[in-house]
Amino acid sequence: MVATADFCPIAEVFQLFSGKWTTRTLFVLSTGISRPGELRRQLPGISKKVLTQTLRSLEQSGLVSRTVYPVVPPKVEYKLTRDGQALIDPIVALVNWAKDNKGRLRRIHGKRNRRE
Repeated sequence: MVATADFCPIAEVFQLFSGKWTTRTLFVLSTGISRPGELRRQLPGISKKVLTQTLRSLEQSGLVSRTVYPVVPPKVEYKLTRDGQALIDPIVALVNWAKDNKGRLRRIHGKRNRRE
């Protein structure tokens, strides 16, 4: 099947996963409901701003849902939607492939860096 100029599914997927923290955030959320502080602890190196941007993007894409509770201080929780949960198996498969091909990926990356 040829993608039309209006919609290319693979381009959409690559655009969605182009963020450094997108797949990591989805993977962490695959373990259950999390609050922002819990997510930051499980994603060492992510800033508060980038986490917020990543979660907003995932929410807009329909992969994550956000629940705000009317309490003081505010309580916010994030969880995967059904569509987000459906991505976990392909993400795990890709992670496993990367682990199995670590040496090959390092060689490819090394060759690419020498040409630049």
